[in-house]
Amino acid sequence: MKKKRILIVCTGNTCRSPLVEAIIADYLERSALKDKFIVSSGGISAQSGKPAHQYATQIAHELGLNLESHTTRKVDRHLLDESDLVLCVTDAHKFLLLRNFEGLLGKCFTLAECVSSDDIGDPYGQGIDAYRKIASDVKNLLPNLMEFLMKFFNESVDRQ
Repeated sequence: MKKKRILIVCTGNTCRSPLVEAIIADYLERSALKDKFIVSSGGISAQSGKPAHQYATQIAHELGLNLESHTTRKVDRHLLDESDLVLCVTDAHKFLLLRNFEGLLGKCFTLAECVSSDDIGDPYGQGIDAYRKIASDVKNLLPNLMEFLMKFFNESVDRQ
């Protein structure tokens, strides 16, 4: 069975989306869904080939995750076409994607609308605690996000 591709989108693909990607991918890897999904990330305004922000990398390390090899990717038509589900960190990102790329209705959502929470604010220029809060918030959303994924993809799997 072909793995479903989930794309996490933010602005520069250095702060929020790589950290969210790593947390979700780790959770999936430790669950009954590990063979069903591939998680990746990209940025609407990303300059391809840059590393993750040092605070995102440090918080990932604190969680036992690794962003050392992360390199930024700019969201483009090809990346969107190969994705089965696009999860944006804010309404603004979703709006830009829907305005600039056809064919995303029904597969492009914000994380917030999937799990009934707030958008993930931009930590850039803030201290490490802003990144720590993002990680904590995302970890708390994981059970609800897994329910959304199972419904969206019509999966019936045992929960973690």
